[in-house]
Amino acid sequence: MVSPWSFLLLTLQLTLTVLALPPPSAEQLEPRALARVRGVNLGHYFVLEPWMAPLWMQSLVAQSGKSVSVSNIKDEWTMGQVFDKTWLAGKINAHIDSWITDADWSAMRAAKLTHVRIPVPYYAFPDLIATGEPYVAADRWNKLKASVLKAKSHGLKVWISFHALPGSQNGQDSSGRTGVIDWPNSQSHYNRSMVSWQRFVDEFTKPAYRGTVEVLECINEPKANTDPAVRTLLKTYLPAANKYLQTVNAQRGSNVRFSQHDGWIGGSTWSSLYSASDRTKMTMDLHWYYVFGSDSTLTDSQRMQKVCNSARTKLPINTNLYGQVVIGEFSIGAPAGVSGTAARDLRKSNAVTFSADALKLYPQAYLEFLSTNFRLQQQLYETFAGGWIQWTWKMDRKGWHEWSYSDGLKYGWIGDLDRNPYGSNMCKSLFGI
Repeated sequence: MVSPWSFLLLTLQLTLTVLALPPPSAEQLEPRALARVRGVNLGHYFVLEPWMAPLWMQSLVAQSGKSVSVSNIKDEWTMGQVFDKTWLAGKINAHIDSWITDADWSAMRAAKLTHVRIPVPYYAFPDLIATGEPYVAADRWNKLKASVLKAKSHGLKVWISFHALPGSQNGQDSSGRTGVIDWPNSQSHYNRSMVSWQRFVDEFTKPAYRGTVEVLECINEPKANTDPAVRTLLKTYLPAANKYLQTVNAQRGSNVRFSQHDGWIGGSTWSSLYSASDRTKMTMDLHWYYVFGSDSTLTDSQRMQKVCNSARTKLPINTNLYGQVVIGEFSIGAPAGVSGTAARDLRKSNAVTFSADALKLYPQAYLEFLSTNFRLQQQLYETFAGGWIQWTWKMDRKGWHEWSYSDGLKYGWIGDLDRNPYGSNMCKSLFGI
């Protein structure tokens, strides 16, 4: 049973812990130079997203012996409703252990990636799961800490993203529950969000993670663009979350950067919530997908021209306001993949040679589009922003290889990040803009 008093007590205890820490030396407070970000998201790792892994979901249903359609299991909320919780906890733990292995960490490093972004949920903490919420914590919290240290051992920097907040901030499966946006409608939701955030901050500003955990993001993809209540609550939550991190940073001599997603309405919307000094310590997170809504009808060249125009016009607005701006999620495929209706209207290129295995996977024209689109976005996000983090490292869905960075490496549409086969100004060479 969760009570408001328990959260007030937890908050007080955490605050007193921070205030009791000794002050840092001047040397500890020196800001570090911001390195270029070249990263991948570790989707379907600590926050399970069934759309990414229907094969895993089918196996889970088969092992459970339940008479349920996989299509009815849309998120972790429904997973907790359908399966025995003790049994499911074991399966979640086993999944975490097998989804990202030493081989994956080594491959990321070998591919010259610098960062990983790790989505995490509030229900990693069993005591923060309220009565009636079917989530299963499993051993996520301990495994998350071990995962960050594993990234450290491979020389990778880490960005931890608070993806799933109580009540759901966006109604997407990445928040734990689809179809419901209840985050702004309960004081308990807000209290538990803050306690979760404080725990993330208190842990990942410790010396053990120094130089590895670079960014803590307090919320992922809140529906500020369509839900006025979400937008209103963010005006309280964002500065409170930032204040807590900056207080801990000052006390501990850490310099972990504060981040938020822009809520689909641009970073300039939120700048007045922060002091100019605090904005220099921030990383604004933008997610640019050009495959949904009206973008789904664009041809390949139209889609890429839109990327060119957006990067040149929108990114400078954000970089003038914040110390760092990163495209924290993006994709390189076409709407509905190779089977969609998007026209392959790029002129033929021989800049990249694809293997026979790659040509069995996709037609030449689609492989060329994937390669060109990745390089274009890499170039723009490194030129006009602080870098990029592609969604996602791996998939477990037949035919959806273009979403997988590791498959891009395997089949050749992603190559050496320091060598762009399409030239130094792709917007001009491809489209004359």
